[in-house]
Order: sequence, then C-alpha cells, then structure tokens
Amino acid sequence: MGQRAAHYALGHSPRLALATLLVHAAASVSVLACTALDPALRAALAALVAASLRGCWRIHVARSADRAVRAIAWDRRGWWVLLAGGERARVTPCAASLVHPLVTVVALRDRTGRRHAAIVLEEMLGPDRYRRLRALLTERGREEDDLGE
Repeated sequence: MGQRAAHYALGHSPRLALATLLVHAAASVSVLACTALDPALRAALAALVAASLRGCWRIHVARSADRAVRAIAWDRRGWWVLLAGGERARVTPCAASLVHPLVTVVALRDRTGRRHAAIVLEEMLGPDRYRRLRALLTERGREEDDLGE
C-alpha cells in the first residue's frame, strides 16, 4: 500500500488523567485497608503506589519526563518518535502493542534496545486521526514486527 507519511502529535487526555488517578487511588485504598499487613509494609507499599502514580503521570499524562513520547510518526523509512526531552528516535513497533477502538497502547523499541510506550485515546488525536493511527499500526506495525523481532 502506497501510504503517505503520517505524524501524530499526542494531545492532552482528561480521561487518561482520570483513569490514572482512579487506578492509583484504588491501589492505595487497597494497600491501606489491608490491616493484616505490618504497618511498615503497608507504608512501603503505599510509597510504591505513589511512586508509580508519579511516574505514570509524568510519562503518559503530562508527558513531561524526558523519555515520554510526545509524537509518533511513520514514513517510508519506518517509525519514529519525538520524546519530551527533544530526542527524535527511529523505532520499531513491538508485539506488545495493543490496538483497540477504546485505547491504543503503542509499545516501541529503538535501535539501542530502549523501550518506549504511549497510551493513546481518541480524544488525544480526534476520531479520524485516531482511526488512521490504529489502521497504520495494524498494517505497518505487524509488518515491521515480523521483520524486527
């Protein structure tokens, strides 16, 4: 298929922010409600949940961490990402990517073996561009994964 180059700058998603907060809040409540655990262990687990929230927020919601994916693109030479730290890296989609109408998780690996991931919801791109990204990942992602992994 002679598809043109495509660039997908990821916008803000209030739903992703809410889901991130709810999942981590549920984990925190579960840890703190488990009175059978030693208080020191509960505190340590709660600290791990807080650290997870901070990392998920910086990478996937605010995209402020240097390694956070700000844009995904494809051209005839392959896939690349623009990271929040300003780096542009050539990448290959991984088999772990999830392409679904409600959420798309794009798992990528660069030439050094470093992994990158982006959680993409329709509201981040708009309906038409989201559909195009899913189609491109389904077609070109599988093709390049077969060659690369």
